[in-house]
Amino acid sequence: MILDLSYDEYFTQPIEEVWRALTDPAMLAVWLMDSDFEPKIGKRFTMRCPGTAEWDGRVEGVVLELDAPFRMVWSWSDGVGDGGPSRLSFELRSEGSGTRLSLRHTGPSDDEQGRRLGGGWPTKIETLRATLGSGRR
Repeated sequence: MILDLSYDEYFTQPIEEVWRALTDPAMLAVWLMDSDFEPKIGKRFTMRCPGTAEWDGRVEGVVLELDAPFRMVWSWSDGVGDGGPSRLSFELRSEGSGTRLSLRHTGPSDDEQGRRLGGGWPTKIETLRATLGSGRR
C-alpha cells in the first residue's frame, strides 16, 4: 500500500504563530508528541507517545527540507510495516490575516499503519487548532 494523506486547513493565527507550533519542541509536545526535535536540516529526532499493542509509540525522523516559515519536510519512520520511512510535509502560506496549512503524509505503508495515520492526523490537526486557539505560547 502507498500512503497518501492530504489535509488542507485554515488557522486564524498568523503564519509565524503556526510555524512556531510546528517547530518549537514544547509546542509539538502539546499537539503532536514529545520529542527532541530541532528545526535544522539533517537533524535526526525521536518522537514519543504512549504505545499500543501494534506500535511502540516511537517515531524516528529526519528534517529533510526547511524554508521558514513556509515549508518543512520530515522523514517519518514509526517501525510499523516493511516499507521504510514515509515523508511528512508541512506547507504554510498567509491567507488574509490567518494561515493556510497543507499537511501531506506519503510513502510506503501497510494497512494497519495507514488506518492509524489516517485516523490520527485529523485528531492531531484539531489538537493543533485548539493549542493555537488557547493562546499557549
